[in-house]
Amino acid sequence: EENALGDHSRVERIATEKLQMQHVDPSQENIVVQK
Repeated sequence: EENALGDHSRVERIATEKLQMQHVDPSQENIVVQK
């Protein structure tokens, strides 16, 4: 169970990082466009 829990946490962490990256990119693009 510890292994499964660790894998799930890792996958969740990676998914969160990807989501944050996707969320930040459009914001940066908008800032560049506004400037």
